[in-house]
Amino acid sequence: MSKSYDEIKHGLIGLTIREQYEQLLQTSEWLQFRDRIISQNGGPVCQSCRSVEGPIEEPIMTEQEHKFLLAEIADYNRKFLRLARENPDLIKQQLQKGTYIGQKASPSRFKEVGRVIIQVHHTLYFWNRLPWEYQSIHLKVLCDACHKQEHQVNTIYVYKDETMSEKKVIPICTRCDGSGYIPEYFHIQKGICFECWGAGCLFNAEPIWEPV
Repeated sequence: MSKSYDEIKHGLIGLTIREQYEQLLQTSEWLQFRDRIISQNGGPVCQSCRSVEGPIEEPIMTEQEHKFLLAEIADYNRKFLRLARENPDLIKQQLQKGTYIGQKASPSRFKEVGRVIIQVHHTLYFWNRLPWEYQSIHLKVLCDACHKQEHQVNTIYVYKDETMSEKKVIPICTRCDGSGYIPEYFHIQKGICFECWGAGCLFNAEPIWEPV
């Protein structure tokens, strides 16, 4: 069971910024905040690519199943072309409405080839602010692939305070390439990166502030 911030805050003294962040992302406050943000944005769905959290599967077919699939597709095409010739207006209307129903082959077995992990991304940070003390305008619900791209394409800043008059750039985590997670290790704490602990970037203990 996750501990609350009050239960761990005294143990954060003397830890590095990375170690503190590791502990904060395991608190009940963060987990509840994360779930609430995801729920408010329509569930575990990436706001960028619309991927849904869960396994990525590919069909497994024997040679006989593959031949059956090709035959079923050919039969589907023949029926569609016949109906299109006999009643082209009806087919056109059904296609426009997305209501055309034909035979479709469905493989019986699948294998998992990857996994979509949904995360909450901070578009910016404020120094000494807890990860759940942010407004929704500073957060995005992203899959691990889009989270990684976000860190690679956009610069993430840490601001000294809410005036946003001074800032510093935080570097991307090289172990997870900014995604915060490593899908291949999903079986270990859901694949969270042990270098940045889900942040996707690395905080320095002694920031050097620059004027905005």
